[in-house]
Amino acid sequence: INDAATAQAHFLMGMDLFLGRNHTPNNVRRRHDKRTTTLQRLQDAVACFQTAAHQHHVAAQYWLGHCYNGGYGVPQRDCLRAVTWLKRAAHQGHHVSAMVELASCYESGGPGLTRDLPQAIYWLDKARRANVNVVDQKHQSMTLAYHRQRIRDKLYPKPNTKTKKGDGIVRKTK
Repeated sequence: INDAATAQAHFLMGMDLFLGRNHTPNNVRRRHDKRTTTLQRLQDAVACFQTAAHQHHVAAQYWLGHCYNGGYGVPQRDCLRAVTWLKRAAHQGHHVSAMVELASCYESGGPGLTRDLPQAIYWLDKARRANVNVVDQKHQSMTLAYHRQRIRDKLYPKPNTKTKKGDGIVRKTK
């Protein structure tokens, strides 16, 4: 079996574990019976994603970044590692999903990563320019527009137009 087939097998097993499917091989299924916790299952999924990602499997790189970003099956959420794997996936063809998640990472910041709104907008713009499937285009466009607006609202808050008169302190009115 070549490296690509091995990477694909690890990725598929990782997806089955991540999603809680029962399509995993017998030796893994025995470890994941009703007594197995979700955390154990997710940790095994991350191990599968890591093996495939190190063999340059693009989807595994995306899912590994997703796990680090969400704190799924890893000791703690690690945004820096998430960004590392999501960038690899974005540059190798797992375009829109990885780019939108990168924008989310930069928008919120987190463990290991400082908040960087211009970087978030950069990745959203890049995702918008990416060539996407016609069926997904409308959904992606709406999602991108929503996230872009949230980021712009944070970068450029609207000034208070209505104020109360009185002691010279500007306050919002309802």
